[in-house]
Amino acid sequence: HLVVFQAQSQSFRALSFLVAYLTLEFDEPIYKLSTNLSWWSASENMYSSSGDYAYIQYLDANNNWINAVDLLAIGLPTDRTNQMNIEYDFLDGTYSIRYLAHKETPNTSRNKGRISIGDTIFVTK
Repeated sequence: HLVVFQAQSQSFRALSFLVAYLTLEFDEPIYKLSTNLSWWSASENMYSSSGDYAYIQYLDANNNWINAVDLLAIGLPTDRTNQMNIEYDFLDGTYSIRYLAHKETPNTSRNKGRISIGDTIFVTK
């Protein structure tokens, strides 16, 4: 089975000025994720050396969020029309996936650190 999520861009739900997330929950376990991602623009300014982080996470059987993909480490493109495809296999399956971003020291009143989520496929068994 395939579950397809299509979006030109997706805004995260703001938890505070420092953290934003989008959580997706499913009625049956997901075993594979294929998602297209990029930064919203070239001026998002997220750096792990500054304490920032951005992950694709999944909820394990013990209700712990596990980092699946470190989005700052993989070099996301800044062109929303030419996104990077990322695939991840959840060996034990998961019922919940989260895109999470944290900016340690925001230095502008503008919304920065935005990740654009494109077409995404979730594979069940």
